[in-house]
Amino acid sequence: MAFTRPPFRPMPALRTAVLAAAAVAGVASANDNVRPFVGASVLYNSNVLGLRDRDAALALTGEDDLGDTSRTFSGGIDLDWKLSRQTLSARIAASTTKYSRLSALDHDGKDLLAKWGWEFGDYVSGNLGASYVESLSTFTDFHQYARSLRTQRRDFFDAAWRLHPSWRVTGQVARRDLDYRLESQSGADRIETQYQAGIDYVSRAGNSVGVLWRRGKNEYQTVRAGSPLRDFRQQDMLLRAEWRAAGKTHLTVSAGRSQRQYDSLSNKNYSGASARVEADWAVSGKLLLNAAIWREIGSVEDLLVNHSVNRGMSFSPQWLVSEKVTLRGEVRYERRRFLTVIGGSDDFGDRVRNASVSVVYQPYRALSLETTAFYGSKDADSALTTSYRRQGIAFNVRHTF
Repeated sequence: MAFTRPPFRPMPALRTAVLAAAAVAGVASANDNVRPFVGASVLYNSNVLGLRDRDAALALTGEDDLGDTSRTFSGGIDLDWKLSRQTLSARIAASTTKYSRLSALDHDGKDLLAKWGWEFGDYVSGNLGASYVESLSTFTDFHQYARSLRTQRRDFFDAAWRLHPSWRVTGQVARRDLDYRLESQSGADRIETQYQAGIDYVSRAGNSVGVLWRRGKNEYQTVRAGSPLRDFRQQDMLLRAEWRAAGKTHLTVSAGRSQRQYDSLSNKNYSGASARVEADWAVSGKLLLNAAIWREIGSVEDLLVNHSVNRGMSFSPQWLVSEKVTLRGEVRYERRRFLTVIGGSDDFGDRVRNASVSVVYQPYRALSLETTAFYGSKDADSALTTSYRRQGIAFNVRHTF
């Protein structure tokens, strides 16, 4: 079965965003608090759907070609206002993506954000906001030739109170709604609610150590027969620390225990250690390094699996070659062990590897040109999940008015 690429027609939302950006460009030149932008990118991916081989592509799409090229056009506005001690920020952006061959994946995206950074007196501050993101689901765990759009709505409130020069109390409340447009994925629709509170001792140098308590709840909107996706509650009790040295090194550590309890699958309850260590090091004024290691409970976009225990590491260097050229890289490895699977088997997992290198050229402050080469792979322990290899290259341009 062959697919004919339809003529390109920018979506109305993108057209509106671009026209709005052009309309306020004059305002932005006089006031940097309003920053309209437009962008475009071309991406080639050698294995868009993350399939095992050409035979799988032929069965799924009617063609034995795994790769395709996509074009994305975007536009929007970033806004920031400072009103005394209060900070108001917003983002309105839209995009449209078209594939040369796999036209069933053509989609439109939206990215909306509104946030109030509030501050009362000298000791109490926080954030109140909401966001909305509409995008295509990733093909790390989802491998169907279909437009699987996912919308994420998030509302959040957090606060920090410096009750003493050496003590800080923090708290947060957040809710996230995830909805999948594709009927076969609608079983993963859910509402995630999270509460957290913490207290830290803060030194004169700004270093801190403390404890964090976090409790969350997942409520699935559709429960399908035979599916392991069930409502659950999770609780984390963590020790956390933050350390800065000479303005060049920043280290954050959190470690403790996580417990997950299911409302109707008590035999799948989980309790285990959780930890994350992340470090930033400014080797010089031009070389920046970031590294992280972790062991955490993760979510999976798969109706066979409820969650996974992830162990991983990442390394991201950044080199400021000159005032106009920046070189960036990233290497990431994660070992996932899946839990709560149909049929009761949870003794399998996979290893996900990703690497990329980017060159960013900024001829002047408002214009950015970026080229990225990437590689990704997934090696599965079982036929219940798919192994694949992919590589590609992307070219991006963005102009801020």
